[in-house]
Amino acid sequence: MESIEGVEFSAQAIIDTIEAIKRVESLNNTEKSENLKKANDILRDIIKEKQCRKCQNICDNLNSCEFCIRNYLVSRFEKWTSENEEIDEWIESCQKKIRRPDHIIEWIPYSNLQDIQYTSEGGMYHKMKALWTEGRYTSWDFKYQELKRFGPHYVTIKNVSMNNPNLEQSLQEIKAHLLLTSTMSPVIRIYGLTRDGNDDYMIITENVSYTLKSYLKDNIHTLSWVTKYRILQNILESLASIHNKKFIHGDLHSGIIRLSTSREIWLIGDLRYCRSVDNPSEVSFGTMPYVAPEMLKGTTEKMTISSDIYSFGMVMWEVSTGRQPFDEMPTRLLSDEIVSGSRPKIMEGTPSHYANLMIDCWKEDPLSRPSLAKIQSEISKTLEDYFKDVMSPQEQEEMREINFLKTEFVAASTTKQEYVSKPNQGRKDIEIIKYDQIEKEEFFDGVGRISFGTMSERRVAIKTLQINKLDKTKERMNSILSELLQQKISRWDHIYQDKNIVEFLGVGIKDEKNLFLVMPFANNGNLRKYIKNNKLPFGEKLEVAKGIVNGIKVLHNNNIVHGNINPDNILIFDKVPKISNLPLPFENKDLKSKDLYICGELFNNIGYVDPNSFLESSKSHKKDNYPVDIYSLGTLLWEIMSEKVPYRNDGVLNLIHNIKAGHREYDIPYIPDDYKNLYKNCWHTDSNARPKIKDVYEKLLYIK
Repeated sequence: MESIEGVEFSAQAIIDTIEAIKRVESLNNTEKSENLKKANDILRDIIKEKQCRKCQNICDNLNSCEFCIRNYLVSRFEKWTSENEEIDEWIESCQKKIRRPDHIIEWIPYSNLQDIQYTSEGGMYHKMKALWTEGRYTSWDFKYQELKRFGPHYVTIKNVSMNNPNLEQSLQEIKAHLLLTSTMSPVIRIYGLTRDGNDDYMIITENVSYTLKSYLKDNIHTLSWVTKYRILQNILESLASIHNKKFIHGDLHSGIIRLSTSREIWLIGDLRYCRSVDNPSEVSFGTMPYVAPEMLKGTTEKMTISSDIYSFGMVMWEVSTGRQPFDEMPTRLLSDEIVSGSRPKIMEGTPSHYANLMIDCWKEDPLSRPSLAKIQSEISKTLEDYFKDVMSPQEQEEMREINFLKTEFVAASTTKQEYVSKPNQGRKDIEIIKYDQIEKEEFFDGVGRISFGTMSERRVAIKTLQINKLDKTKERMNSILSELLQQKISRWDHIYQDKNIVEFLGVGIKDEKNLFLVMPFANNGNLRKYIKNNKLPFGEKLEVAKGIVNGIKVLHNNNIVHGNINPDNILIFDKVPKISNLPLPFENKDLKSKDLYICGELFNNIGYVDPNSFLESSKSHKKDNYPVDIYSLGTLLWEIMSEKVPYRNDGVLNLIHNIKAGHREYDIPYIPDDYKNLYKNCWHTDSNARPKIKDVYEKLLYIK
């Protein structure tokens, strides 16, 4: 019996078992027949579970059948062309073999790229950043039998020379990317090709920022050895993903290692010289200071995985010093010096274990260099030993607590997709603030969590955080948590810089035990106060609603569920609404819910709580529970127009009972029906039936 394409290992194991049963001589015909029947029944059940209801093929995933996706892509071949037969055939060939919607390589019209900015150039390549208006494919809609896209997000563009040798080399790079890329694979993802008005072909990849080379040049004096080791861990994971696929990179150096803006890790890119270990190159290429000596000897010795290990050793030296290897040596002498055994001088102060590992990578004999797995193990052990050496047993226990919190922090806030940052808006570091920088602090909420003060002659708001599981923590632990929080807020700077999101000014430690956040002071107060104190006409109310919806759209586009949308968390700055109190996973989740009561009397905001939270509390903690925000938004749209606190006159017990039963506030007279229908749809009892935020935004734009 032949293997069936698309069937998982479990089915293939049954097929192998069937073949084995046929070959067993100790079984008589009756026994063979019975065993074959059982095996075939199991196989039939497995195949049935994997059979697409649309095309009847056996597929990997019923929700995104690869055969249906391929048929869809084939049906669209006539709708695009690169005007280069070789490229068209190559893209079509890739799409005919695709297995997942998020792995599709496509032809991307240049007109779909906006806000194009040059970021770097050199040699035969230059890089640009651009906003891809449609965005990459992300999923398959089984009901409508079509591919869905992510929507606008930034990408990196690398131009490709039109002459044939370079074009073939670039196609080789794309092929390598296609084989190496997966959802969580630590290499730079590639989305497709495009061509500009000058007939230059370009590769479109996930958005990446500065190179490791430029980062080290600007930051080397502030990097700790722990940070340097962690940079190396990122690079090793990326290199391991290449080696595990039986590829040799062939040109590893700091200029092709870049920081992913979405994954916040260092990734290896530029796979032009990637070769299979079964078909390695005998030609020396790459960046000279990083090239292994065996490739410079002029012999027929072929490149190996160990050649990459040598290059990694040179990257280690650069990470330790911030300088390119052999930067003081004339280029014309470099090849002979490397072959004769010359290596960079170890910087004074380099830890001995770091230096020894680096020297092992530089060994002339490729067989004497350490394996990548051994390097990874050594670096992990070094970090583990470091923390053991500098910490007491109690501090080690506290560090395990921090690591748990950090894991929880990352799991709760890591984005699954690339974000769309503001044009021309670079990432900046959020300031670490000393508490004595704040003057004239006045507490506002009565429990010491919200206060106002002055910092650098600017009126600011201060929020003191309650931290999970750290009641007995010391100043040192808070310092570490403060740094982690500062790093995350800095990574979210593109979000906080949006016009409808409250900006963060800094983070610090108060009284050696409490973290606090500093934000601008809202001169118009919160939304409820603003509406109460200003008799706004319908048009101005509508603009406020649009601003709030835009803010929520920014959060959802970055895979962030706010979870506590209500008027107290909408602050008004010079008539512009901004969303505040974004979820920070270090905060106590129980205390987080009590934010419902800040700035207002008890249960003023209970109308903003999704009733499904009462019905099944676990749902309210789902990471991707966007309908929770949509329900709250519906109530917000209602309060903006009605100028009333929802359910204000209901008793508490009756209120909870009525909301669970589907009771909602009355219709607002004298406003467009489209607006009424919008907030009603947001209130839908079935969470899955509520509109997506982008649909709310689009419908709101057409309401006058």
